[in-house]
Amino acid sequence: MRTREGASARFRCHAGHGFTADALLFSITRTAEEALWGTTRASGDGVMRQDGMVHQLNEQGQPEEAERPMQADRELEQRALAVRELAPQQETMSLDALRRREKAWTA
Repeated sequence: MRTREGASARFRCHAGHGFTADALLFSITRTAEEALWGTTRASGDGVMRQDGMVHQLNEQGQPEEAERPMQADRELEQRALAVRELAPQQETMSLDALRRREKAWTA
């Protein structure tokens, strides 16, 4: 919900917490960045578990059974790589950062 306090706009979440536009923008982009890095870590953990499963199945003489987790491992690694490439591009935004970008684009 958006409210006005003097010349400034403020925003309230469903729990009633108040934010300035700058604080809200910062919070949203920070949350997105944390989610991207969390996804990267979870993918890495998944790859390690899959590797262990593949190794164990191969040691037990079950290479056919190891093929499925190997394929899943390759797919997970590809997804993790895509997220790792995206995560550093995620910039924590603020109104000042947006204004600087706008100036650079119009200069």
